[in-house]
Amino acid sequence: MNLKEIRESGLLELYIIGTLDKEEIQIVEQAISDYPELKKDLLSISNSLEFYASIHSINPPPQVLNNILNEIQSSPSNSTDDSIKASSSSSFSIKKLAMPLIMAIGFITGIFYFNNLSNQNITIQRNLIACQEENQNKSVQIAYLEAINEPNNSIVSIEATPKYPNTHLYIHNNDVSKKNYLQIKNLPKITENQSFQLWSLKSNSDPIPLDVFESSTDNLIFEVQHIDDSNAYAITIEAKGGAQVPNLDDLIGVFNIKG
Repeated sequence: MNLKEIRESGLLELYIIGTLDKEEIQIVEQAISDYPELKKDLLSISNSLEFYASIHSINPPPQVLNNILNEIQSSPSNSTDDSIKASSSSSFSIKKLAMPLIMAIGFITGIFYFNNLSNQNITIQRNLIACQEENQNKSVQIAYLEAINEPNNSIVSIEATPKYPNTHLYIHNNDVSKKNYLQIKNLPKITENQSFQLWSLKSNSDPIPLDVFESSTDNLIFEVQHIDDSNAYAITIEAKGGAQVPNLDDLIGVFNIKG
């Protein structure tokens, strides 16, 4: 991996947290050897995580310490002549128990601290993964936007069928680069057992099954298959997973590429 790739991969953050496997650790340590400037990155990440942990730290409930101290101090009253002796004995017992109790308090505090730290690490890791996925999705969409503005692109709007009059889609067709991009503005809702499917339509040929997808998110752009000499492309609603023959009862519309 080059310097840019290792910085954008999220491996440095996970290296600091300690959740990488052996192979990933080797990748990071090799990158650190190849690019010494990564040591500053690691220091910055470590400081950021420590700051995050400090502002989100959770102290053990105060009643834990109070309950232990109350147990130490409580003892039954004795009005007999042996009260001084009993008091002395009680004092000795308290001293004898002091160290184990202090250790117990430290142990309980440690449990709260490390449990909270572990939860923070999990949260940080999830947030890092979510950010990486979001950045990746944004990068892909930006790349698609650049692609649809390339020369030789033609933008074709769908001709929706009467059954789906509110459908609003574009196909960005480029016969030079041999690429197509589908831009969703509005698609009908489908059930969890259905999929959308794209078809290539040619003269004197059966419809050719192409991409199958479920997402109907507005303003979504993604690449779909390009078939040379297609007169048109169509989109239908099929059973989940797609079909080999289009369901014309659920024909959403047609993109007329040639005439």
